[in-house]
Amino acid sequence: ALSRAEFYLGNTQNSLLRQRLSACVAMVKEADALEQQKLDWQVQQEKMTALGQLAFGVAHDFNNSLAIIKGRASLMTQEKLSEPVAHGLRVIARTVEDAAKMVRRIQDFGRLKPEPMFVPVALSPLLQDIRDLFQLACQEQEVSLEIKANSPAVVLGVTTELREVLVNLMTNSLEATASQGLICLSLECVENKVEVAVKDTGRGMLPEVERRIFEPFFTTKKERGTGMGLAVSYGIVQRHGGEFVVKSKAGEGTTVQVILPLAKEIEDMA
Repeated sequence: ALSRAEFYLGNTQNSLLRQRLSACVAMVKEADALEQQKLDWQVQQEKMTALGQLAFGVAHDFNNSLAIIKGRASLMTQEKLSEPVAHGLRVIARTVEDAAKMVRRIQDFGRLKPEPMFVPVALSPLLQDIRDLFQLACQEQEVSLEIKANSPAVVLGVTTELREVLVNLMTNSLEATASQGLICLSLECVENKVEVAVKDTGRGMLPEVERRIFEPFFTTKKERGTGMGLAVSYGIVQRHGGEFVVKSKAGEGTTVQVILPLAKEIEDMA
């Protein structure tokens, strides 16, 4: 149907018909793009679910090994030791703590089921928190920051986790936005959903990069990035019953929407 419409569009001299055909072509292309995005999202969900389960299992076993190392090192520190040995044990303890933090991040990524401690979370104050956190950094980089969050929307979730998602999105937007650019955080209720959007006028993304941004360890920041920020955010949003919608174009900025069910809708799903 699309190829036929484009054929007639290229051959007709009737201005009214051209106008109608142009509208039809645009509608079909938009519908195709939305359908492809849904398919990509489903494939991503399946990949992340499988990878999350694997990561959670590996993290659990690794955590047991760390616990043994930490316990034995702790016992050894109670003995009378030479300074070089004591120093070595302190290095081991510090390294174990760093590794434990990494394990917790992997467990956060792999924890795919809803948490039992979900509580009502008002999103408007959460966006105000993000403004307070990033206001100085934006000023230093000469990037304007706008907040449009007058909606009383409430979701069920974990405040610290939802804040982490927004911090990750804001960090990426700020790094991608040059001086004199703009970042806008907005909050809007649409039917039974709430949409939190982070929109920037930054450098945007090529399609091949956009498709991979939620993959663990994928990063375009080289040594400055771990590639886990958006992967962990993906797991958090999924546990909250939500989804991401990403719209980006190289040189024209990026908009990332976090779409979450309103609190009543989550209660109905339980």
